[in-house]
Amino acid sequence: MNNLSYILVIEDNPNVQYTMTRRIEEAGHRVLCTDDILTADSYLENNPGLGAIKYIFVDLSIPCPDDYFSEDEKTFAFSTYGLNNNGWLWLKRKLSKYQEIQEKVFVCSARKEYYHEYEEIKKMGIPYINKGEPDAFERVIENLK
Repeated sequence: MNNLSYILVIEDNPNVQYTMTRRIEEAGHRVLCTDDILTADSYLENNPGLGAIKYIFVDLSIPCPDDYFSEDEKTFAFSTYGLNNNGWLWLKRKLSKYQEIQEKVFVCSARKEYYHEYEEIKKMGIPYINKGEPDAFERVIENLK
């Protein structure tokens, strides 16, 4: 990964993974793709300053091990966002460690915009891609530099 740049895709649905990877590669970018948070952590930890990772696409409901988040984080997430918003919890944790992620990240979900996390994402200025919206992903890919 030394002098190469990648787009990190964190997505657990194999069909969405395939589509995102194919479209990113067709646009001339390299892709690192994972379906779990632990591998995403490994990619970030092995890229000091995130130099090799140009952009990050993270699914809001990515699976993770039961012991990944503290009980306080899980309680907060459940009471605030609902059941499985591990991707958002993961991203919030990473934003506190790597501020530069905010400039590189896109949050993806098939959910509608009325969920709590959407409002928080919007306030932070992080782009949100509704995977259920036709051509939403293509419009984002076209504008990547």
